[in-house]
Amino acid sequence: MKQHAVKRIFRTGEMMSRCLSIFVALLITLTVVQTDRTANGQVQQDGSKTQAAISDSADAKLKAFFENQSQEEAAGKGDPESQVLLGLSLITGVYTEKDPERGIRLLTEAANKGHSGAQAQLGMIYFGGSDEIKQDQPRGVKWFHKAAVQGESLAQLMLAQCYQKGVGVKEDQSEAFQWYLRLAEQGEPLAQWQVGGFFIKGVSVDQDFEEAERWFRKAADQGYAEAQQALAGLYFEGLGVDKDLAEAARWLEKSAQQGHASAQFQLGVFYAQGMGVEKDYEKAVQWYQKAAAQNDVSAQVNLGAMYLEGFGVEKNKQEAVNWYRKAAEQGFEPANQALKWLAEKKEEPSSSPESLR
Repeated sequence: MKQHAVKRIFRTGEMMSRCLSIFVALLITLTVVQTDRTANGQVQQDGSKTQAAISDSADAKLKAFFENQSQEEAAGKGDPESQVLLGLSLITGVYTEKDPERGIRLLTEAANKGHSGAQAQLGMIYFGGSDEIKQDQPRGVKWFHKAAVQGESLAQLMLAQCYQKGVGVKEDQSEAFQWYLRLAEQGEPLAQWQVGGFFIKGVSVDQDFEEAERWFRKAADQGYAEAQQALAGLYFEGLGVDKDLAEAARWLEKSAQQGHASAQFQLGVFYAQGMGVEKDYEKAVQWYQKAAAQNDVSAQVNLGAMYLEGFGVEKNKQEAVNWYRKAAEQGFEPANQALKWLAEKKEEPSSSPESLR
Protein backbone atom coordinates (compact mmCIF):
# COMPACT_ATOMS: atom_id res chain seq x y z
CA MET A 1 0.00 0.00 0.00
CA LYS A 2 1.26 3.45 -0.82
CA GLN A 3 1.40 5.74 2.16
CA HIS A 4 -0.02 9.15 1.34
CA ALA A 5 1.35 10.56 4.51
CA VAL A 6 3.23 13.66 3.47
CA LYS A 7 1.19 16.53 2.21
CA ARG A 8 3.57 18.80 0.40
CA ILE A 9 1.81 21.91 1.59
CA PHE A 10 3.42 25.28 2.08
CA ARG A 11 0.18 27.14 2.69
CA THR A 12 1.42 30.20 0.83
CA GLY A 13 -2.17 30.67 -0.26
CA GLU A 14 -3.42 30.55 3.31
CA MET A 15 -1.46 33.27 5.05
CA MET A 16 -4.52 34.85 6.61
CA SER A 17 -4.08 34.85 10.16
CA ARG A 18 -3.89 34.04 13.82
CA CYS A 19 -6.10 36.55 15.58
CA LEU A 20 -4.56 37.58 18.89
CA SER A 21 -6.63 36.72 21.93
CA ILE A 22 -5.78 39.35 24.52
CA PHE A 23 -7.88 39.81 27.60
CA VAL A 24 -7.95 41.91 30.74
CA ALA A 25 -5.45 39.57 32.40
CA LEU A 26 -2.80 41.07 30.12
CA LEU A 27 -3.69 44.68 30.73
CA ILE A 28 -0.69 45.40 32.90
CA THR A 29 1.63 43.93 30.29
CA LEU A 30 0.32 45.90 27.34
CA THR A 31 0.03 49.57 26.36
CA VAL A 32 0.35 51.34 29.72
CA VAL A 33 1.22 54.84 28.59
CA GLN A 34 1.27 55.64 24.88
CA THR A 35 1.72 51.89 24.24
CA ASP A 36 4.85 50.43 25.78
CA ARG A 37 7.14 48.92 23.15
CA THR A 38 9.91 46.39 23.02
CA ALA A 39 13.55 47.36 22.64
CA ASN A 40 13.35 47.59 18.85
CA GLY A 41 10.22 49.76 18.97
CA GLN A 42 7.94 47.12 17.48
CA VAL A 43 4.84 45.35 18.66
CA GLN A 44 5.68 41.76 19.54
CA GLN A 45 4.61 38.92 17.30
CA ASP A 46 2.27 37.18 19.72
CA GLY A 47 0.59 37.94 23.01
CA SER A 48 2.83 35.76 25.18
CA LYS A 49 6.01 37.36 23.86
CA THR A 50 4.56 40.81 24.37
CA GLN A 51 3.78 39.96 27.96
CA ALA A 52 7.30 38.71 28.62
CA ALA A 53 8.89 41.67 26.90
CA ILE A 54 7.19 44.58 28.61
CA SER A 55 5.61 43.40 31.87
CA ASP A 56 8.60 44.57 33.93
CA SER A 57 8.41 48.02 32.36
CA ALA A 58 4.68 48.30 33.00
CA ASP A 59 4.99 47.10 36.58
CA ALA A 60 7.79 49.59 37.23
CA LYS A 61 5.61 52.44 36.02
CA LEU A 62 2.73 51.41 38.25
CA LYS A 63 4.98 50.98 41.26
CA ALA A 64 6.59 54.38 40.72
CA PHE A 65 3.16 55.91 40.36
CA PHE A 66 1.97 54.68 43.74
CA GLU A 67 5.20 55.72 45.41
CA ASN A 68 4.43 59.25 44.29
CA GLN A 69 1.10 60.27 45.83
CA SER A 70 1.16 63.57 43.98
CA GLN A 71 0.58 61.63 40.77
CA GLU A 72 -2.53 59.99 42.22
CA GLU A 73 -3.64 63.48 43.14
CA ALA A 74 -2.88 64.54 39.58
CA ALA A 75 -5.17 61.79 38.30
CA GLY A 76 -7.96 63.28 40.36
CA LYS A 77 -7.24 66.63 38.75
CA GLY A 78 -7.49 65.19 35.27
CA ASP A 79 -3.90 64.47 34.18
CA PRO A 80 -4.43 61.88 31.38
CA GLU A 81 -1.31 59.76 31.96
CA SER A 82 -1.98 59.60 35.70
CA GLN A 83 -5.57 58.65 34.96
CA VAL A 84 -4.38 55.80 32.76
CA LEU A 85 -2.02 54.39 35.39
CA LEU A 86 -4.51 54.71 38.23
CA GLY A 87 -7.30 53.36 36.02
CA LEU A 88 -5.33 50.25 35.12
CA SER A 89 -4.43 49.63 38.75
CA LEU A 90 -8.05 49.95 39.82
CA ILE A 91 -9.18 47.56 37.08
CA THR A 92 -6.57 44.90 37.89
CA GLY A 93 -6.17 45.44 41.62
CA VAL A 94 -2.40 45.92 41.35
CA TYR A 95 -0.97 48.23 44.04
CA THR A 96 -4.46 49.33 45.06
CA GLU A 97 -7.88 47.96 45.94
CA LYS A 98 -9.74 46.71 42.90
CA ASP A 99 -12.46 49.02 41.59
CA PRO A 100 -13.13 48.29 37.88
CA GLU A 101 -15.98 50.77 37.59
CA ARG A 102 -13.84 53.69 38.73
CA GLY A 103 -10.91 52.42 36.67
CA ILE A 104 -13.01 52.39 33.49
CA ARG A 105 -14.27 55.89 34.27
CA LEU A 106 -10.71 57.22 34.60
CA LEU A 107 -9.53 55.51 31.41
CA THR A 108 -12.56 56.85 29.54
CA GLU A 109 -11.85 60.39 30.73
CA ALA A 110 -8.25 60.11 29.49
CA ALA A 111 -9.38 58.53 26.22
CA ASN A 112 -11.91 61.26 25.58
CA LYS A 113 -9.06 63.78 25.94
CA GLY A 114 -7.34 62.02 23.05
CA HIS A 115 -4.86 59.88 25.01
CA SER A 116 -4.10 57.09 22.53
CA GLY A 117 -2.78 54.70 25.18
CA ALA A 118 -6.05 54.99 27.11
CA GLN A 119 -8.00 54.43 23.90
CA ALA A 120 -6.01 51.30 23.12
CA GLN A 121 -6.49 50.01 26.66
CA LEU A 122 -10.24 50.55 26.52
CA GLY A 123 -10.26 48.66 23.24
CA MET A 124 -8.50 45.73 24.90
CA ILE A 125 -10.80 45.81 27.91
CA TYR A 126 -14.06 45.82 25.98
CA PHE A 127 -12.79 43.45 23.31
CA GLY A 128 -11.83 40.78 25.85
CA GLY A 129 -14.25 41.43 28.70
CA SER A 130 -13.91 39.98 32.18
CA ASP A 131 -15.97 38.91 35.17
CA GLU A 132 -16.43 42.55 36.14
CA ILE A 133 -16.55 44.13 32.68
CA LYS A 134 -19.00 42.92 30.06
CA GLN A 135 -17.46 42.01 26.73
CA ASP A 136 -18.45 44.41 23.98
CA GLN A 137 -16.33 43.76 20.90
CA PRO A 138 -17.89 46.43 18.65
CA ARG A 139 -17.19 48.98 21.35
CA GLY A 140 -13.65 47.68 21.65
CA VAL A 141 -13.14 48.04 17.91
CA LYS A 142 -14.29 51.66 18.04
CA TRP A 143 -11.65 52.43 20.64
CA PHE A 144 -9.03 50.52 18.62
CA HIS A 145 -9.84 52.76 15.67
CA LYS A 146 -9.43 55.96 17.69
CA ALA A 147 -6.04 54.79 18.94
CA ALA A 148 -4.97 53.39 15.58
CA VAL A 149 -5.43 56.65 13.71
CA GLN A 150 -3.07 58.22 16.25
CA GLY A 151 -0.42 55.65 15.43
CA GLU A 152 -0.82 53.10 18.26
CA SER A 153 0.77 49.96 16.81
CA LEU A 154 -1.08 47.49 19.03
CA ALA A 155 -4.42 49.09 18.15
CA GLN A 156 -3.54 49.04 14.46
CA LEU A 157 -2.72 45.34 14.66
CA MET A 158 -5.90 44.48 16.52
CA LEU A 159 -7.98 46.59 14.14
CA ALA A 160 -6.46 44.87 11.10
CA GLN A 161 -7.22 41.45 12.55
CA CYS A 162 -10.76 42.42 13.51
CA TYR A 163 -11.51 43.58 9.96
CA GLN A 164 -9.82 40.49 8.55
CA LYS A 165 -11.84 38.08 10.67
CA GLY A 166 -15.03 40.10 10.96
CA VAL A 167 -14.83 40.21 14.76
CA GLY A 168 -16.59 43.15 16.36
CA VAL A 169 -16.97 44.75 12.95
CA LYS A 170 -18.13 43.72 9.48
CA GLU A 171 -15.44 41.80 7.65
CA ASP A 172 -13.59 44.07 5.27
CA GLN A 173 -10.45 42.62 3.69
CA SER A 174 -9.57 45.89 2.00
CA GLU A 175 -9.63 47.75 5.31
CA ALA A 176 -7.64 44.97 6.96
CA PHE A 177 -5.03 45.19 4.21
CA GLN A 178 -4.66 48.95 4.63
CA TRP A 179 -4.02 48.65 8.38
CA TYR A 180 -1.57 45.79 7.90
CA LEU A 181 0.21 47.79 5.21
CA ARG A 182 0.51 50.80 7.49
CA LEU A 183 2.13 48.61 10.14
CA ALA A 184 4.27 46.75 7.61
CA GLU A 185 5.73 50.02 6.36
CA GLN A 186 6.76 50.73 9.96
CA GLY A 187 8.77 47.50 9.93
CA GLU A 188 6.40 45.25 11.91
CA PRO A 189 7.21 41.65 10.75
CA LEU A 190 3.83 40.10 11.52
CA ALA A 191 2.16 42.77 9.37
CA GLN A 192 4.75 42.30 6.61
CA TRP A 193 3.96 38.57 6.58
CA GLN A 194 0.26 39.34 6.40
CA VAL A 195 0.71 41.80 3.53
CA GLY A 196 2.65 39.13 1.66
CA GLY A 197 -0.29 36.79 2.18
CA PHE A 198 -2.71 39.29 0.64
CA PHE A 199 -0.52 39.46 -2.47
CA ILE A 200 -0.31 35.65 -2.64
CA LYS A 201 -4.07 35.26 -2.65
CA GLY A 202 -4.87 38.41 -4.57
CA VAL A 203 -7.22 39.60 -1.83
CA SER A 204 -8.02 43.33 -2.11
CA VAL A 205 -4.94 43.66 -4.35
CA ASP A 206 -3.85 42.15 -7.65
CA GLN A 207 -2.11 38.82 -7.17
CA ASP A 208 1.61 39.54 -7.31
CA PHE A 209 4.11 36.86 -6.28
CA GLU A 210 7.09 39.18 -6.59
CA GLU A 211 5.49 41.67 -4.24
CA ALA A 212 4.61 38.82 -1.89
CA GLU A 213 8.25 37.71 -1.93
CA ARG A 214 9.39 41.25 -1.12
CA TRP A 215 7.20 41.46 1.98
CA PHE A 216 7.88 37.92 3.13
CA ARG A 217 11.61 38.56 2.86
CA LYS A 218 11.37 41.75 4.94
CA ALA A 219 9.73 39.77 7.76
CA ALA A 220 11.92 36.69 7.26
CA ASP A 221 15.07 38.79 7.53
CA GLN A 222 13.82 39.91 10.95
CA GLY A 223 13.54 36.28 12.03
CA TYR A 224 9.78 35.91 11.75
CA ALA A 225 9.23 32.15 11.48
CA GLU A 226 5.94 32.28 9.58
CA ALA A 227 7.48 34.47 6.90
CA GLN A 228 10.55 32.25 6.66
CA GLN A 229 8.31 29.27 5.98
CA ALA A 230 6.30 31.28 3.44
CA LEU A 231 9.47 32.37 1.65
CA ALA A 232 10.57 28.75 1.51
CA GLY A 233 7.27 27.96 -0.16
CA LEU A 234 7.90 30.53 -2.88
CA TYR A 235 11.32 29.05 -3.60
CA PHE A 236 9.83 25.56 -3.62
CA GLU A 237 7.16 26.49 -6.14
CA GLY A 238 9.19 29.05 -8.09
CA LEU A 239 6.68 31.83 -7.47
CA GLY A 240 8.10 35.35 -7.66
CA VAL A 241 11.61 33.85 -7.55
CA ASP A 242 13.53 31.22 -9.50
CA LYS A 243 12.75 27.75 -8.19
CA ASP A 244 15.53 26.76 -5.81
CA LEU A 245 15.07 23.77 -3.51
CA ALA A 246 18.31 24.42 -1.65
CA GLU A 247 17.18 27.94 -0.83
CA ALA A 248 13.76 26.61 0.16
CA ALA A 249 15.44 24.15 2.54
CA ARG A 250 17.62 26.92 3.98
CA TRP A 251 14.63 29.11 4.86
CA LEU A 252 12.67 26.14 6.15
CA GLU A 253 15.48 25.29 8.53
CA LYS A 254 15.54 28.86 9.86
CA SER A 255 11.84 28.59 10.62
CA ALA A 256 12.08 25.04 11.96
CA GLN A 257 14.91 25.98 14.31
CA GLN A 258 12.53 28.44 15.96
CA GLY A 259 10.09 25.64 16.74
CA HIS A 260 7.64 26.19 13.88
CA ALA A 261 5.91 22.81 13.69
CA SER A 262 4.78 22.98 10.08
CA ALA A 263 8.26 24.01 8.93
CA GLN A 264 9.76 21.15 10.96
CA PHE A 265 7.45 18.70 9.23
CA GLN A 266 8.24 20.10 5.80
CA LEU A 267 11.98 20.03 6.49
CA GLY A 268 11.57 16.37 7.42
CA VAL A 269 10.05 15.79 4.00
CA PHE A 270 12.99 17.52 2.36
CA TYR A 271 15.44 15.21 4.13
CA ALA A 272 13.35 12.11 3.43
CA GLN A 273 13.13 12.99 -0.27
CA GLY A 274 16.56 14.56 -0.69
CA MET A 275 15.06 17.83 -1.91
CA GLY A 276 17.56 20.67 -1.71
CA VAL A 277 19.55 18.70 0.87
CA GLU A 278 21.33 15.36 0.92
CA LYS A 279 18.87 12.56 1.62
CA ASP A 280 19.09 11.65 5.30
CA TYR A 281 16.39 9.47 6.86
CA GLU A 282 17.69 9.99 10.38
CA LYS A 283 17.43 13.76 10.08
CA ALA A 284 13.99 13.34 8.55
CA VAL A 285 12.91 11.35 11.59
CA GLN A 286 14.38 13.97 13.94
CA TRP A 287 12.40 16.77 12.33
CA TYR A 288 9.23 14.66 12.18
CA GLN A 289 9.64 13.95 15.89
CA LYS A 290 9.93 17.65 16.71
CA ALA A 291 6.80 18.49 14.74
CA ALA A 292 4.89 15.44 15.96
CA ALA A 293 5.60 16.43 19.56
CA GLN A 294 3.71 19.63 18.77
CA ASN A 295 0.75 17.60 17.49
CA ASP A 296 1.36 18.20 13.79
CA VAL A 297 -0.80 15.41 12.36
CA SER A 298 1.09 15.07 9.07
CA ALA A 299 4.35 14.67 10.99
CA GLN A 300 2.76 12.09 13.27
CA VAL A 301 1.61 10.02 10.30
CA ASN A 302 4.97 10.32 8.56
CA LEU A 303 6.77 9.35 11.74
CA GLY A 304 4.49 6.34 12.04
CA ALA A 305 5.39 5.34 8.48
CA MET A 306 9.11 5.66 9.22
CA TYR A 307 8.76 3.37 12.23
CA LEU A 308 6.66 0.96 10.23
CA GLU A 309 9.32 0.60 7.54
CA GLY A 310 12.42 1.19 9.62
CA PHE A 311 13.65 4.22 7.72
CA GLY A 312 16.04 6.31 9.82
CA VAL A 313 14.91 4.51 12.95
CA GLU A 314 14.67 0.95 14.22
CA LYS A 315 11.63 -0.79 12.81
CA ASN A 316 8.83 -0.82 15.38
CA LYS A 317 5.28 -1.57 14.34
CA GLN A 318 3.79 -0.74 17.74
CA GLU A 319 5.47 2.66 17.76
CA ALA A 320 4.09 3.24 14.27
CA VAL A 321 0.59 2.40 15.48
CA ASN A 322 1.02 4.75 18.44
CA TRP A 323 1.80 7.69 16.16
CA TYR A 324 -1.00 6.83 13.74
CA ARG A 325 -3.40 6.80 16.70
CA LYS A 326 -2.21 10.20 17.91
CA ALA A 327 -3.01 11.66 14.50
CA ALA A 328 -6.29 9.76 14.24
CA GLU A 329 -7.39 11.15 17.62
CA GLN A 330 -7.11 14.60 16.07
CA GLY A 331 -9.43 13.55 13.27
CA PHE A 332 -6.77 13.13 10.57
CA GLU A 333 -8.33 10.73 8.06
CA PRO A 334 -5.08 9.37 6.51
CA ALA A 335 -4.16 8.12 9.99
CA ASN A 336 -7.49 6.31 10.33
CA GLN A 337 -6.95 4.74 6.93
CA ALA A 338 -3.47 3.56 7.91
CA LEU A 339 -4.78 2.01 11.14
CA LYS A 340 -7.60 0.31 9.28
CA TRP A 341 -5.20 -1.07 6.69
CA LEU A 342 -2.86 -2.42 9.38
CA ALA A 343 -5.76 -4.09 11.16
CA GLU A 344 -6.88 -5.83 7.98
CA LYS A 345 -3.44 -6.94 6.72
CA LYS A 346 -1.29 -9.71 8.15
CA GLU A 347 1.83 -8.41 6.42
CA GLU A 348 3.25 -4.95 6.56
CA PRO A 349 3.17 -2.85 3.38
CA SER A 350 6.21 -2.54 1.18
CA SER A 351 7.02 1.11 0.73
CA SER A 352 9.87 3.59 0.76
CA PRO A 353 10.22 7.17 1.92
CA GLU A 354 9.82 8.19 -1.73
CA SER A 355 6.22 6.94 -1.55
CA LEU A 356 5.43 8.96 1.55
CA ARG A 357 3.88 11.91 -0.21
